[in-house]
Amino acid sequence: RETALSVSDSGDGLIVETDLSNRYTADKVLVAAGGFANCHTLLMERQLAYTAKLRTILLAEVDASEAERLQAMPTLICPVLEDPKLLSIYVLPPIRYPDGKLYIKLGGNNEPEYHAHSLADLQEWFRSEGNMDDGDHLRAALHALIPSLAARSYSTRPCVVTYTAHGYPYLDEVIPQRLFVAAGGCGSAAKSSDAIGQDAAQLLTGQQAPPTHCPAHWV
Repeated sequence: RETALSVSDSGDGLIVETDLSNRYTADKVLVAAGGFANCHTLLMERQLAYTAKLRTILLAEVDASEAERLQAMPTLICPVLEDPKLLSIYVLPPIRYPDGKLYIKLGGNNEPEYHAHSLADLQEWFRSEGNMDDGDHLRAALHALIPSLAARSYSTRPCVVTYTAHGYPYLDEVIPQRLFVAAGGCGSAAKSSDAIGQDAAQLLTGQQAPPTHCPAHWV
């Protein structure tokens, strides 16, 4: 539950320092911090070339009977042809969340885009409820998709999507055989995160050479 602030090389190992002033030593470190990868000094003073895009998601709360009615609903990604401010959406069927409530979750590619350029930008965004206008467009798209939807309430949440220079996740060595990075899902990590994580673990343990299309690009 600590925040890693820096990674340094002691010669005998890598040292991770946290916001609670604790120091952890490891033979190998994998930085998998998404849009926060360039924050602090996790990559030994280096900076990845990526764009952190601020996105808003919508949660539509439904009751148990509505969730039962929609139990055959698939997870989907589709274009939104009738809304020039919302290019496409992804939608998940009703899922029970840790608060005990059932929600349909959706997000999308909203226009115009908003970017985070610093840790302060990211912190401010994640302390907000996202963009209310984007939430309204998501709500309209959801009801266009399911006109009969009976939702109990709606709420918005902030999200950040990290886009790399070449459109693939960065899976690379920062210090050969010691410090590694896995970052940049390019809007597709939710459905492929297990495979990306497996590739990163294999890279770190020496089971697999870095994929030729996934080198890190640096600022």
